[in-house]
Amino acid sequence: MSSAPQLSSSPAATGELGTATCLVVPPPKPPTLEPLNAERYALRMSVGPEFKQRPEEVKSALSHLVPDGNFEKVMMEC
Repeated sequence: MSSAPQLSSSPAATGELGTATCLVVPPPKPPTLEPLNAERYALRMSVGPEFKQRPEEVKSALSHLVPDGNFEKVMMEC
């Protein structure tokens, strides 16, 4: 004998309104520069959407100086 699935009695299922829930987004962590070895470092940082496209624009603008598009070299030119 199998039983039928039970309907939820949650506030959403019964049409009751509960309190609003806010999603709190924590602020971004500060940039970090971590050594990988004696000559290399890892840079980690958070950026906003307005920054996201900039590196490609800069890489294109500096293609005469950095033809291979190496991100580190492009940033050094900046």
